[in-house]
Amino acid sequence: MSEGTLTKVKLQPGITRRTTEYASEGAWVSADKVRWHKDVPEKLGGWSEKTATNFPHGVVRAIKTYAALDGTRYVGLGTHNSLWVEDGGTYYDITPIRASAVPSGTSIFSGTTGSHIVKASINSHGAQTNDLVRLDNKVSLAKGTQTLTSALYRVTSANTNTFTISAPTVATSTYTKEGGVASVQFLIGAGLKSNGALYGWGAGGWGNETWGTPRATAGVATELRQWNIETWGEDLLCQSKDGSLYHFETSSLQAGNVNRASVVNNAPTKNHFMFLSNPARHVVLCGTCVAGGDYDPMLVRWSDSDDFTEWADAASNGAGDYRLQQGSMIVGALTAKKEHVIFTDEGAYSMTYLGSPFFFGFDRLGSNCGIVGYNAGVDLQGTLYWMSETGFYKYDGTVRELPSTLDEAIFSEDDNVRLNLDQKEKVFCGVNTRFSEIWWFYPAGENEENSRYVIYNYEGDSWYDGNLVRTTWTDSGIFNNPLATDATSVSAAYYAHETGNDNIKSDARGGTSVIPAFLKSGELQIEEGDKMLFIDQYVPDFEQTTPMKVVFTSRKYPQSNEIFTKGPYTINQGQHKLSMRLRGRSFNIQVMCTVAGSHFRIGDHRVRIQEDGER
Repeated sequence: MSEGTLTKVKLQPGITRRTTEYASEGAWVSADKVRWHKDVPEKLGGWSEKTATNFPHGVVRAIKTYAALDGTRYVGLGTHNSLWVEDGGTYYDITPIRASAVPSGTSIFSGTTGSHIVKASINSHGAQTNDLVRLDNKVSLAKGTQTLTSALYRVTSANTNTFTISAPTVATSTYTKEGGVASVQFLIGAGLKSNGALYGWGAGGWGNETWGTPRATAGVATELRQWNIETWGEDLLCQSKDGSLYHFETSSLQAGNVNRASVVNNAPTKNHFMFLSNPARHVVLCGTCVAGGDYDPMLVRWSDSDDFTEWADAASNGAGDYRLQQGSMIVGALTAKKEHVIFTDEGAYSMTYLGSPFFFGFDRLGSNCGIVGYNAGVDLQGTLYWMSETGFYKYDGTVRELPSTLDEAIFSEDDNVRLNLDQKEKVFCGVNTRFSEIWWFYPAGENEENSRYVIYNYEGDSWYDGNLVRTTWTDSGIFNNPLATDATSVSAAYYAHETGNDNIKSDARGGTSVIPAFLKSGELQIEEGDKMLFIDQYVPDFEQTTPMKVVFTSRKYPQSNEIFTKGPYTINQGQHKLSMRLRGRSFNIQVMCTVAGSHFRIGDHRVRIQEDGER
């Protein structure tokens, strides 16, 4: 009979990844798909995919849930090359139209027998490779088995007066016109999925480098396409990064005649960021064009009160502008209860509503506290939280750093966990109020898309992280569950989170799959680690829906390569204890579940320990 003592394995909430595992005694050091709810570790909830066969274009970069006056619930989605609204499982393409052409006859279309490629001849069409074009619903053009119907097509190549698209079937004979007018709609130019660089002849603008020099080494920087989506009553205001401001009338959905988002003609034509300022309802554009002039990356302009079409600064209205002084460009902004915080690449400013005649006042809040990307922060009951290039910050009247037990790994040390600064604009922040969590999704290591998450539990003041591909997130409210999107550019629209315990996909996307979860403790020891210990019993304390596995490891010295492993042991529901034998000066515990339908919470599990001599 052992003379050991049953000892609780009591660890502080969250993950600590600042030093070695040996130095992280009393802490969990690694986890995936695990949260701390009421300071107790448990597996994250599952998610259910909302598929869409008619949503084929682009990685989602913006998501907005809203309700019309009649109570109908919608989801607005902005991808790197298109704009959509979802209504009850149907997805409507509302991408703005750049230009339209109504050429006579069908001779503009030609194809080669046995090929999917269709050539269109339209002078000065302005389309570029990867842009999207649509044939309207008045015509179906056929060439044998090759048919061009009312659908969205991607431009596969383009010259000044011609471009090509790919038909779903190959051509076998000449095109014949089946009726109607062959109208072609050119959508706004496709954006880029990732930050990158252009190389070779013609890359970049006029005068960037020496005449006759191809961009062979550094290249010309290119930026990904982002969207801002805000509600204006039951309508949407949408703005593409460094693009125009657009308006979408939701009533067109209700009338059954869907209009596309249309450009706000009087608004500045190039804008880096957009937000709304209440209660007077000014549309605010950051990094924008001066009235009748050039683009200024530090300029803030706002529309007249309650009128997003009036931008001329006059004594008779509330439109105006202000140029920030510190920095070279505006990166983004966050809205609190009574003010906005605008971030430049150098620091932060407050923007406060004053009313007539000046409308807004600006004050400098701090330096070296900028936001990493314009989706990288949130407002939580009047307190702002955001991620910078070097750490986490909060603002509750004063800008201050938000200490994290994970910041060293994310911002400097761990190659697999650290933030990929080349794609930093993709960082997306959201709130999960049900569990008192702020989530940041970010591209880690060499990943171009968001591959990891880091969570701050503001109720328990704890941090934890893991692997999950998500490009956007919005909290429950309009809908019962948080909604999020992944990096798939076809078929998937969004996921409803906190539903069940598994990854529920359509059969076409692989069907339901397990969400594995694990967590691992730092080294545990007797007193100062100068005594050998012997463990011969483990007493689990799990709330579990399926069997779980437990692994124990021990070592004699912190830097020893001689590591002793026991397990994995299976812990079934209702199991009282596990007998095992483990020796060392320190040990750790790893808990795992890899079974469909699994969910667990860990209480006060215990081990039976006694001092042991060297053998």
